[in-house]
Amino acid sequence: MGSVILLRMIKVPERFDKVFFKNSLNIVEEFDNVRSSSGTSARANGIEFTVRNLRDAFQADYNFGGSGPYLVELVSTHSLRISINVENFFTSSDFSTQASAGANFLASFTNEPDTVELSVDSFVFSQAISNFCSKINAIVTTSEQIDDYSIDNGANYISVSTNPFTVPSIARNLSATLIIRKSSKTFNYRIAFPAILYKIYTSATYINSPSGATITINVTGNSFLLIYSYSLDGVNFQSSNTFSGILAGDYTFYVKEQFGCEVNNPITIPDFQDGGVGERVPYSDLPSKSLSIRYAKYIDFTQSSEYKNDENTLSNELPYTQNPRLYNQLFKNSDTEITTQLKTNYEIVTATIVDENLVEHIVNVTKVVNYSSLKDRRDAIIYNISGLGTQMGIYFNGVDNIYDYFSGAIIGSSDLFGSLPLWGLVGNYVFVNNAWFEILNVIFDDSVNSYVLVVNNNYTSAPSIVQVSTIYNLEPYDIHEFNIDFSLFTNQKVQVNITQTDTNTSFPDVVYLSEIIEVAESYSDTLFMEYYNDKNTDIFYATGIKNKIHIPIEFFSGGILGETTTERTDINTFLIDAEGYENDLIAFKLMPKQMMRKVIQALSHKFVFLNGVQYVKEESPEVVPVIGTNLYRVNAEMTKSNAVYTSRGLVGDISLTPLEIPNLLRTSSGGFLKIKK
Repeated sequence: MGSVILLRMIKVPERFDKVFFKNSLNIVEEFDNVRSSSGTSARANGIEFTVRNLRDAFQADYNFGGSGPYLVELVSTHSLRISINVENFFTSSDFSTQASAGANFLASFTNEPDTVELSVDSFVFSQAISNFCSKINAIVTTSEQIDDYSIDNGANYISVSTNPFTVPSIARNLSATLIIRKSSKTFNYRIAFPAILYKIYTSATYINSPSGATITINVTGNSFLLIYSYSLDGVNFQSSNTFSGILAGDYTFYVKEQFGCEVNNPITIPDFQDGGVGERVPYSDLPSKSLSIRYAKYIDFTQSSEYKNDENTLSNELPYTQNPRLYNQLFKNSDTEITTQLKTNYEIVTATIVDENLVEHIVNVTKVVNYSSLKDRRDAIIYNISGLGTQMGIYFNGVDNIYDYFSGAIIGSSDLFGSLPLWGLVGNYVFVNNAWFEILNVIFDDSVNSYVLVVNNNYTSAPSIVQVSTIYNLEPYDIHEFNIDFSLFTNQKVQVNITQTDTNTSFPDVVYLSEIIEVAESYSDTLFMEYYNDKNTDIFYATGIKNKIHIPIEFFSGGILGETTTERTDINTFLIDAEGYENDLIAFKLMPKQMMRKVIQALSHKFVFLNGVQYVKEESPEVVPVIGTNLYRVNAEMTKSNAVYTSRGLVGDISLTPLEIPNLLRTSSGGFLKIKK
C-alpha cells in the first residue's frame, strides 16, 4: 500500500501563500515571485508553469533532487501527484493551505491498492551486517514466491528462493525502487529509508549540583523512522535521555538508533565549586525592546524546524505580510552614548558594528553586574535544632568574619543580627565540615533569636562556630553593557551584531542583529525621545542607562486639558476653581510592528522627555494597522510635567503665608541670640 496526494491548482497562488503537504513534518512550500531559498516556489504567469515550478521545488527540498522517498509527477497542466510507500502518510487532517485569495488548491488523498496480483505485503528494515550508519537490510514478504528482484532500477537482478527474503546492505538515505519479478509479472515498490543519525545532530547540556550533575542528551535533525537510546559508557544504553548524579570529570556520551548506528561526543562536567548550581544551563535574553536599539535573534531559516516570529525577524522580514516595507532606525552623529544592555551567562560576549563597506568595528562590552556563580565564605554557628531530632541548623548572630572563598584570608566582617545572607534560600547548597549539603528549609528559632537554615545533615554536638561556604546565583545571568558613538558613522547605514559563545560546547552560539541604523547630522520632522525609569524593570536602570530614539512624526499639536468650577447667582458668576494642563497630540509616521511597540513602551516610562521637555502619557496611544503592509499608524496624547496652572497660581509657587520667626537664633559658636522685638 502507498499514500498519495493529488494537488490541483485552481488559480495561481498569491505571493506568500503556503501549501503544507505534511504539517507534522513541516513539509511546506511558500510561493514567491522567485525561488530565493529552500522552501519557496516561484509563481509564474500561468497555472501550468506554476505547477511545474512547485514540482521542481518539492523535488529539490524534500526529495533530494529526485532521489528521495517520494515519486513526484505532473498528471496534467493543473495537477501534481506525490506518492510514497508509507500507508496513510498523506492525510486530509495533515494537509493545509495558507491562501490569502480564496481556495487556490484542491487536494485529494488515497491509499492505493496494488494494481497487479504480485505485491509486496510487508517491508521491514533490519540492521546490516556492518557499516550500520550507511547500510541497512530489508526483510521483504511478497504475495507469492518470486523469481528475482532488483534494487538498482533493473540493472541487475538477484534470484530469490525464499519468502520472505532479505535485501542486504542497501545504502541509507538514498531513494530506491525495489522491483520484484515472477514470470511475466513485475511489481515496483518505492522505498522510504530511515534517516541517518549524524554526529553533528547530537549535543548534551548539564545542570550541576554538589550531589552530581544531571546530563540531558539531545538529538536534532531528521529523525524519520528512528528510535534512539543513550549511554555514558557505550555499553549500557537506556531509553531516557537524562543521567543524574554524574560526578565531575570528562565523559563521552553515546546515541544509538535501532538499526545499530552509533555516534558519540565528549562532555566535561566541572567540579561543583568551579561551576555553581545550575550555572551551565545556557541563558541569554533578547535585549529589552525598551532599549534605544531594537534587536532580533538571528535564526537559520533554512532549517525546517524554525519559524519566523516577532523575536527573530527584523522589521521588513515579518511573516504573513504581503508588502513589507523597509525601515531604518534613525540616530544622529550627536548620539555619542547609545547603550545596549544584555542579560546572559555566556562566557564570551562580543559586539561589532558593520558599516556600509562590510568593515567590522569592535565595540567594548563590559560586565556591569555579577549575578551568577557568586561565592561566599563566612563564619556561622551550627547546632542541633530542638524538636527536629538530629537535624543540623545554621544561623548568623554576632560579628562574623568574611573570607576569601579560595584562600581563606579574612577580607571583612559583618553582623547579620539573626538574619540570613542573600543566598540563604531553600534549594541552595552550603559547604560545612568538608561536605556539601542542601538547604531544606528556613525557620525562625526563638531559642537562638535568629533565622535558621535547616540542612540535610545530622548534628548532635554542642553549638560550634564554623566556616560556611557557598556558590549561588542571585539570577541565572550577568548583565553586560556596551555604548555606541554614532559620530564615527556619520552619513552611513550600519548594523550592530552581538555574538555570544562559550567554552562549554553544549552552549549553542547566540547571535542578535539590530535593525539597519541610519546615521546623519540631522533629520527633518523627527521627534527626539529620551526615557528611563527610576526602578529596575526589564532594564537594570541602576547602571544609569538612559534610552534615546529619533522617531519621524506627521505633526505635534498642542492643547490644554483642565477643569473649571463656577458659582452662578442672579446677578453674577464667580470662579471657584480652575485647573489647566498643557498637553500635546503626536501623530507618528507609519512604522512597522516592532517599532510601534518600542515607541509605546518608550512613552510608558516614568521619565519621558520629548525634544528635551518632560511629559507623561495621558492614555494608551491609538494604534491602527495599515492592512496589507507591515506598517502601523500611532497617535499619542502626552501631558507636560510641571506645567499645571490653577486659579491659585502656578503649582509650586512660593507661598504668600507669613513665615514664623523664632525668638532664638543659633550662632556659629553654638550659643543663642534673643531677638529683640
